[in-house]
Amino acid sequence: VRRLGTPSDFDRAPGCFLEPLMALCLDDPEVLCQLRRRGFVALCLTPQERLLLERARQLSLAFLSMPQREAAKYRGSARHPQHNRLALHGLGYVFQPVSRFCTCLRCAALHQQGYADRRQFHHVAGASDVCPWPAEGSTGEGAALGDFRATFESGAALLSSLCVRLLEQVDVNAAAEWRSQVLEHGDPSVCDAFLYPAAAAAVAKSAEEREAMCSHLDPGWFTLKQGSLDGGLEVFDRSSQAWVNVEEATFYGPGGGGCCGRDVANSADGAAAAPLDVVVVFAGERLASWTEDEIPAVPHRALTCGGDRLSFIFELRDHAC
Repeated sequence: VRRLGTPSDFDRAPGCFLEPLMALCLDDPEVLCQLRRRGFVALCLTPQERLLLERARQLSLAFLSMPQREAAKYRGSARHPQHNRLALHGLGYVFQPVSRFCTCLRCAALHQQGYADRRQFHHVAGASDVCPWPAEGSTGEGAALGDFRATFESGAALLSSLCVRLLEQVDVNAAAEWRSQVLEHGDPSVCDAFLYPAAAAAVAKSAEEREAMCSHLDPGWFTLKQGSLDGGLEVFDRSSQAWVNVEEATFYGPGGGGCCGRDVANSADGAAAAPLDVVVVFAGERLASWTEDEIPAVPHRALTCGGDRLSFIFELRDHAC
């Protein structure tokens, strides 16, 4: 894991000490304060945004719960006919059984036993036209998924839009650079639905014993996902030098944490009512490099859980990642 960087004078500025569980509106000045101090932030969702992401999760779960033989039909091409710089490895359905683990030291460090048997639907934003979508021409169980493509793409587009707007808040030049690269070479941003199998013994173990994928940094600008109470994702908070589980109730605080006056799902007195009302955003290596570590890339790790865990997660990337 790369070094976290040293605190800047901004980290110690007055007004920069909000609790990490405070859900903020995207245009709140405290958003940048949280990012500079911790590298991650929780943003409010509207009721419509929440419902869209919930629907994307539901359809992703339905697809990834199909029999292996049926799901394996939806594996994509390794090359885009127009944008040859787009990395399409693993496009569509991916299954990682125990026997397929790479034995190199790097992979052995990242992919631990709890990571085995994970199912995944991998989408590259600039390659929707060559992605093998379920229900398109399908006569098997995939035909029952209905609007899987439209919902998945809409969910990814929503998360992408939030990322780009947040990037504009950080630096308009960074957002312009991202747009320029995407226009010329296609959008390499990725959206993944991961289904992690249950591990019954996980409940009684410490976080270290539950590691399914050890601490690592994402290469992009931002990674974000809808909040949940699955308990399977920890991020490292450099302000407290401690791991924080962003899928536990304590992260969101009583009633889900405070929020701005935005029209938030199930809100009462301006407070978000549930983790599903927010997205958790954390910075990647590209943003840390661009800001010269003023905003740190956030180490994070996946943990095994007592029940199956579905993660619908988006990463904003460009071709410099």
